[in-house]
Parts: sequence; C-alpha cells; structure tokens
Amino acid sequence: MEQIKSFYALRASWLSPDKFYKIYITQSELCGALLAKQIFDEFSANSQLVAPAQLLAPLARIWANHLIRKRQEREKLYDEMTPGSPEFLKENHHNFKIQKNEILDAYIDEKQRTLWTGSYRISGILHIRLINMKDMKYILVGNQETKSILAAIK
Repeated sequence: MEQIKSFYALRASWLSPDKFYKIYITQSELCGALLAKQIFDEFSANSQLVAPAQLLAPLARIWANHLIRKRQEREKLYDEMTPGSPEFLKENHHNFKIQKNEILDAYIDEKQRTLWTGSYRISGILHIRLINMKDMKYILVGNQETKSILAAIK
C-alpha cells in the first residue's frame, strides 16, 4: 500500500456553506487547507450553480469557472507551503492541524452516495474522534484510496 501525502474532504454544514479541504498528512499531524466552499469542481458547479440557473446558465458558467480557477490557485499556494506552519494556518481561519496523538479513533464508512452529496460519487465518510471526545466527519469526495487514507491517519 502506497503512503499517501494528502486527500480531499468535504465538511458538510447545515447552517453555512460546505467546506472543501485538502488534508495534508505529515508524520505527526493532519493539516487541513480550505480550498473552496460549495463549488469546488465541475460536477459541483454544474449541479449547484449552472443547472439551477436555467436561462442564466451561461453567466453562471462564467462564475463557476472563476470559482474553480480560484480553488486551483489556492491548492497550488498550499502545495508550496509547509503543512501546519504558522503561514499555512494564517492563510485562512478555517485551516487546521490535528496532532495524530490526539486521535482516539478513526474509521471510514465506505458509502458510494449520501443524501448530502446526491449523485456525486464519494469514497466514503471519514469519522475522527479526538481525545477531547470531539467528533469530526468528512465526506471523501471522488475516487480515493480509503485504506491508504486510514493507514496514514493512524
């Protein structure tokens, strides 16, 4: 099994926009970088912005392309930083780092779909419980190696 260095995860929220992260895995930490919110790729753009716009779809497509381009630029920026560094964490107040020794338990519920993501293909839902009993849940969007993710976290 190949050691992975990062994975993509969506943090779903009822009262605010979803948050799309690239989570970097170091030897001792998980470091999350916020790349985008609701619109993070072509599928999310089409299903949440362009298709509902109907007659205004051409304008929505321009905006969607802009959002996707911004996400790609952010990802490049974070890829050049040291995960978990003060600079990394200051870039956005939603960025985070979790010490691996603070993780009490982690498992992945390998679902192909959820009500939240609709027809979007997912690899599963990552559940993390910290030693302070805080539970975190991330939807692993797209096709990702769940066994490699879990092995790298533990």
